Amino acid sequence: MSDIARLLQSSLPSPLAILVIVVLGATFIFGVEQVAARLHAAEHIPTPYTRKFVHCAMSTAATLVQLRWGFSGVVIFGVVGTIIILWTASRGEGSAVFRALARQTDSPRGAFFLRLPLLATVLGGLVTNLFFPRFAYIGYVMVGWGDALGEVVGARWGKHRYRIRSLGREWTSGRSLEGSAAVWLGGGLASFLALLTQGFPLTTAAGLALAAGLAGAVAEVVGDHGFDNFSVQVAASATAHFLS
Repeated sequence: MSDIARLLQSSLPSPLAILVIVVLGATFIFGVEQVAARLHAAEHIPTPYTRKFVHCAMSTAATLVQLRWGFSGVVIFGVVGTIIILWTASRGEGSAVFRALARQTDSPRGAFFLRLPLLATVLGGLVTNLFFPRFAYIGYVMVGWGDALGEVVGARWGKHRYRIRSLGREWTSGRSLEGSAAVWLGGGLASFLALLTQGFPLTTAAGLALAAGLAGAVAEVVGDHGFDNFSVQVAASATAHFLS
């Protein structure tokens, strides 16, 4: 039996829990997408903010599912989320939700850059649960809060911008040193609070959070555009694992 199969079987939720995760997960994700579309269309909130609102909400929900039902629970939630996001990506510019999630700077490859981060997130969650299961949730909150805050800060206050690569090609990115610093601070704070909820002493949680946040921020700087959700998750979770 593969390691993945053992991991799934070791924490398989009850049928009722599976139903709860599917129903509540789908309702939650659809609801979050609709809120993002409303904010973008009616309130004229820029896409970097509405996109990261969805990103943050889904990562936070995945963290709560992981802590309550384990890896199997988050796999079920992830499958539901994947189906919904892929459906959103397939709708194109005619969809208000798509316009709230697809960056204008990614045009004309907006749908691709919805699918690629999704794949990166799934792979990152798989790797962290296989190799660093005790701290997989650190990767989730690092991507959900650190990466989200980084884009918002970078879009609003970023002055010192830099270029990164995407799948071997140079890509003009909205990333900035200010945004990368926000990834560290936001991800570190979220990791700190998450570690406290798991019973870590204050000083231990602070040290692990600062180190994991820095590792995630560095991974975001050097990671490919669209695929950094993988490197950020793995770097943050691995750092907490090896330093604990």
